[in-house]
Amino acid sequence: MNYNKVEICGVNTSKLKVLTEKEKRALLTQMKNGTPQEQKKAREELINGNLRLVLSVIQRFTNRGENLDDLFQVGCIGLIKAIDNFDISQDVRFSTYGVPMIIGEIRRFLRDNNSVRVSRSLRDTAYKAMQVKERLTTQNNKEPSIEEIAKELELDGIMEPDEELDITLLVGLPPAHYGQLYSRFEQYFLRKREVVDFEYNGRYYSIRITKVVSYTQALAAAVTKYGELKKHAASYIIDIGGYTVDVLKLRYGKPDLAVVESFEQGVITLYNSIASQCNSQFALHLEDCDIDEVIRGEPTILPGEVQILIRKMANQFLTELCNFLGERGIDLKVSKCVFAGGGSMLLRSIIERSDKVGFPIFIDDIHANAQGYLLLYKSEEAAHGSK
Repeated sequence: MNYNKVEICGVNTSKLKVLTEKEKRALLTQMKNGTPQEQKKAREELINGNLRLVLSVIQRFTNRGENLDDLFQVGCIGLIKAIDNFDISQDVRFSTYGVPMIIGEIRRFLRDNNSVRVSRSLRDTAYKAMQVKERLTTQNNKEPSIEEIAKELELDGIMEPDEELDITLLVGLPPAHYGQLYSRFEQYFLRKREVVDFEYNGRYYSIRITKVVSYTQALAAAVTKYGELKKHAASYIIDIGGYTVDVLKLRYGKPDLAVVESFEQGVITLYNSIASQCNSQFALHLEDCDIDEVIRGEPTILPGEVQILIRKMANQFLTELCNFLGERGIDLKVSKCVFAGGGSMLLRSIIERSDKVGFPIFIDDIHANAQGYLLLYKSEEAAHGSK
């Protein structure tokens, strides 16, 4: 059977190399401390070894009608910037820094790649004026004049687009590393105090981070389930991320930081392994969405033997996770387990069918961590205010 292989910018994506985190660290160190020739070679290897990361990012923008070759090239620019600017002294994975850089570069391209260039401030002002117009039309049952819209904008005290906002940034760390890294992590975001420009939901913002507060990721996600978890003497939060699975024990809903574990694999490493195995065994290049369909039990056009391999590897991932926890005295068969993170949503059907997890609870909201950070921060502010 012949399978089609996908080429982008002349690159056969099925043959893209994937570097391990250890290899990335070694090459990044060589870029900093090696001879000029060694630095050049390490830089090239880092670029070639992270092209699959660019490929995974541009899949988020495939519905924009843009040429994939263009997006891939722009994403590679973001990757190169991330490689050149990454600070190896910080205990942060390269992908954690690189993915936002790649996304930012692509978004700038999409924003600026118009036949008529409209400034950021004009677009923002037009958006605000449109909102005011709709509000006045509803309020007065007639369309407002230009003068009325302008006056309303002034009365509302709507800030100019170039005004900078000072913000408090709420961030999360894996529980296994929180105690060691939270102070350094907070300082990392405060090191430059530069103004950051970005677009969100069609609006443009300029912000400066003036304060950073960090929380444990798994705990933040479970805050939304606190009412249920506080009834149990022991329960576990299992946060399945892209590269790690973080586990935190709760006692009556409160974290027991003496029992935290981090399994050094996640859904991205799982998907990369599946894609590599399918390419090696069947000469087939799979996208993440192809693997999603099989794992979630959705309709797929993939051959039966490929589906069997994908399910087998997904089940093996869960088995290895349970064995890892079992060796540390954590038995998921007899404990209340809260599964959080995007990986938990992807693997939900596998987990539910497994006999290795007795009482799973799923947090399906991908924003659960962010919502948890906000709830924790507000509760702390309220407690400080009452003193």
